[in-house]
Amino acid sequence: MKDKKVYQTYHNAYVAKKRDETNKKQTQNRSKISDKIAAAKKKYKIHKNVYLNGLTTIQRADAMTSRVFILGESDPSETNDQDVPTNEVDKSDPRTNYSVRSSKQLSGTYYLFGKTSDLDTQFEILQGWARKGVEVTVRGFSKWAHAYLSSVGKTANTTGNKNSLALSLTFTYAMKSKIDYAKKKSKKKTKSSSTKKGGTKKTTHKTTTVKTGMTYWSISQKTGVKVSKLEKLNKWPANSIPVGAKVRYE
Repeated sequence: MKDKKVYQTYHNAYVAKKRDETNKKQTQNRSKISDKIAAAKKKYKIHKNVYLNGLTTIQRADAMTSRVFILGESDPSETNDQDVPTNEVDKSDPRTNYSVRSSKQLSGTYYLFGKTSDLDTQFEILQGWARKGVEVTVRGFSKWAHAYLSSVGKTANTTGNKNSLALSLTFTYAMKSKIDYAKKKSKKKTKSSSTKKGGTKKTTHKTTTVKTGMTYWSISQKTGVKVSKLEKLNKWPANSIPVGAKVRYE
């Protein structure tokens, strides 16, 4: 017990030190990023509080690096998709009582400027951010604090500028979320194994088996449990509950 207390003391001190180092690094990087963006705006004669159409900046949302991509922007397009689950009604129009945003995307052609020898390196870094699922902040036609690079491509630059690279980028808006259900499952397994030794087994969850055409709304009508609670209790999105799944409602 004494060793555990000593270990915990040193561990807490180590964690606090690493947290302070991270905060210091992030503060320094944010300052450097701001300076780079200010320098770019001055170069292109853009007011400090305005993001002009045609200029986009991309940086890591966690500020763990001072790298910022300052890109030319062409033909950007933002789309928002909503899923509206419906319930069929005999001899009448379908009914619904809620809608869910399924996706929010930004896409366009972006121009990366710099020395020819450095352009491929910068393109590889962007691809790396996409592969690793790095959360980025985008400022330009769309101003998103939480986004992910879902598609990164490059095409031949037909503008005739040899010191630029034409990129085809797609961003997906999403906020980072901690998923808890996997951890909760492991705890339940541990608890059930201990009760098994005692010769008893107790389950308090109530479930229903999904059949073709069933939705959270139809299950809500059957069980009297709100749709929002069903979505919270289960891991499947409202528009893709697999047939045969056990949907928990208590």
